[in-house]
Amino acid sequence: MTKSDSSIYTIILFSLILFSCTEQNEKFVPEKFEIERSVVKMPLTVKEIIAFEGGYVCNFENWEDTTVHIGFLDKNFHLMKRQTKQLNLGLQRLRAIWTVHDTLFAIDLNMIKYWRNAHWKYYKTLPIENKTTFMSYELNYPIYEDAQFIVRSCSKGEFGGAVFFKDKKTGKTYSCESTSIKAVHKIGGVYYVSSSLAHGCGFSKVLQIADPRKLFEIKNKSQLCDCGWYDIYSKDPTNDQIKHPIGYDKGFKVLVDTTDIQIIGAFVSKDFLYHIFSDAKNTYLGYFDHQNPVVLDTIVQKVSRYGYVRDLQNNPNLFVIKSSHFNGVIVRNKNKIRLIKFKN
Repeated sequence: MTKSDSSIYTIILFSLILFSCTEQNEKFVPEKFEIERSVVKMPLTVKEIIAFEGGYVCNFENWEDTTVHIGFLDKNFHLMKRQTKQLNLGLQRLRAIWTVHDTLFAIDLNMIKYWRNAHWKYYKTLPIENKTTFMSYELNYPIYEDAQFIVRSCSKGEFGGAVFFKDKKTGKTYSCESTSIKAVHKIGGVYYVSSSLAHGCGFSKVLQIADPRKLFEIKNKSQLCDCGWYDIYSKDPTNDQIKHPIGYDKGFKVLVDTTDIQIIGAFVSKDFLYHIFSDAKNTYLGYFDHQNPVVLDTIVQKVSRYGYVRDLQNNPNLFVIKSSHFNGVIVRNKNKIRLIKFKN
């Protein structure tokens, strides 16, 4: 071996060692989280919970007493009777609740109402639900917003759903398929949309969207209130073929597409995306390594299903659980995860 060959060999060996050390140093080390568990008495089954005025507002699943639709909870999720009584005045049949910034909205019968000066006030009447207007009221309110985009969503369950990015500067809207969105996050200028649907054996997806402007541009106004705009059905009832617009599937990357796993929610810590998810046995805290769920801890040894937190922007760390197994909420505060189980 010549002196020149020896020098080249030394350089190659040093490079391999350096690469190995660098790869080892860059290996992801997840954070440690503390999990607390408690039980709170609740008179009825809770359907939804949203943060509001220093506490929480929930709506109940109640088929017998038509005078109790909604409840006000303190920061420890205990029912406040006086505020609860006041909130129920003027409601007939509560269907949904959500917040937009500091304003509480509700769907009562077929009307949207908002809470102002300790009273429910009329906002507007919902249109008759059909293929293009099903749950279209969601499109009026952002689930996420930053300096560039207003993000909205709509979902009609197993029949489809979509996420819409409206460019604040140009007014143009871009969209892609995403059914029953659970979380929207932005890390390093890239958007991550987590979704999950408990239909059949259930499925979950995580989309990576580097530039929403590269998604399909919505130019037809009717598509803005169509959760399944990307499915084009034949007018011939004997033809069950479904077509799609050109480019409907561009502009995003599917990071996770899995069955038998239900994403309950997600949060970001130190620029890393963590998920709360459930299989057929337990509910876990963890993350996805490509398609594979990695469990960091078991939150509860029960199956979980997700309720609704419509204003994800104002409720990024609040995850409602409503299933046949148990009813409660998971709250994340920095590195502390609280599980509150509601007991009737």
